[in-house]
Amino acid sequence: MPTEDIGCRAVVLTPNGKIIAKAEDWSINLYKKDLDIDGDGQPDLVLESYSGGAHCCWTYWLIAPSKHPALRKKIENERGIGFRDVKHDGNIIWLALDGSFDYFDDLCHACTVFPDVYLQLKGDKLVDVSSQYRFEYDHEINAARSKLKKEHLEDFIAAKTPEQMFEAGEDIKPLVLTVVLGYLYSGRERSAWKALDQMWPQFDRDRIKKLILKTRAEGILRYVDRSK
Repeated sequence: MPTEDIGCRAVVLTPNGKIIAKAEDWSINLYKKDLDIDGDGQPDLVLESYSGGAHCCWTYWLIAPSKHPALRKKIENERGIGFRDVKHDGNIIWLALDGSFDYFDDLCHACTVFPDVYLQLKGDKLVDVSSQYRFEYDHEINAARSKLKKEHLEDFIAAKTPEQMFEAGEDIKPLVLTVVLGYLYSGRERSAWKALDQMWPQFDRDRIKKLILKTRAEGILRYVDRSK
């Protein structure tokens, strides 16, 4: 239902009129009908809302429609999420870019490295299955490494100040971050920090590592169920 102030409103009710989901945003869409998100053999309802603006923000409501409908998950992210049967095995994977990295460490939006994330809903638990897709990460890692020019990378590593890092080449930082984040998000933390040690100026390594971990913790992975 469109409104002048916020664009759209959507309300999902149980048969007896109880509200289980309420969305107010610039635009709201039914993502796809008959999509079995949680693998229980029953179709689920996915509402997608967008707040408007150049670079923000999406919210998803996953609702299990039945005689007793319920809101299963509500996810917010600065980038959109796709739901696909990636391996054609009947399991729906949530394909996302971690929007928390937008403008990371003063990068422009177009320069930002948004790490890929692969999630799957198993029962009521949202699970990070990114480590199962290392081939896809390696493709991006290798592409980034191939674009790194040796002389520019050497100047970047030798930098003693942020100004010298920038002078080495403004495209170097995003390429190095693509490698580091690719390893980190695919479950290869040791390789991620090894790459950081090899390709990031020594004076700035501790700061950028802490910033990476903080940004990752505040991103879409905060919705992952880590209980045993």
